[in-house]
Amino acid sequence: MTRFFLFVAISLMLASCSAGSSSANKVSADTTGMGTTIQKKENAPDNILADTVKVKKWLTAVIENYTNGEALNDNFENLKQSLTADYCNYKQDAINLEYDNGDTALTEETFKKKWQDKYNIKFVGSGGYIISAQDNGKVKVTTCNFIKNKGQNAALYKVVIEDLDYKSKFNRDIKVIAQNGKLLIDDIVEYD
Repeated sequence: MTRFFLFVAISLMLASCSAGSSSANKVSADTTGMGTTIQKKENAPDNILADTVKVKKWLTAVIENYTNGEALNDNFENLKQSLTADYCNYKQDAINLEYDNGDTALTEETFKKKWQDKYNIKFVGSGGYIISAQDNGKVKVTTCNFIKNKGQNAALYKVVIEDLDYKSKFNRDIKVIAQNGKLLIDDIVEYD
């Protein structure tokens, strides 16, 4: 009789464990006796935005490599790999609008209609990518702080970029998104 109850208890415990494995997170016993461990479901995506230290390092490297590199065309091509297609097109439209010599069809009104629902066009900036100066000296990111999450796949960072040679500061809020396992810049709010 004792064996029967033991068999029923073990069967119920195994059934309980297998039913619990279909939840989003599983708790497994730590055999060292130190507590419990939370494991991700096997097919749950990793959120690379959760590691703010890595995001800060990545963002700092993107900015400094672009602004301090010698080969301008190569630097820009590398930067484009770190931007979403929408942000790249938005910023390029803003630059084209600023330097329009009358031979393009883009007007302020068409720019506004095209982008106002996705971006705050008041803060697009009229200069180049990342910083508004056409020429720059040695550039360093002096502040890069996480502000907040913007949904599940986006985060906002407060970034101060300094040109050490020309003694200029550029204040930016940069939206970083996670897309297909990669970090990408999806917006740069340019305050100056």
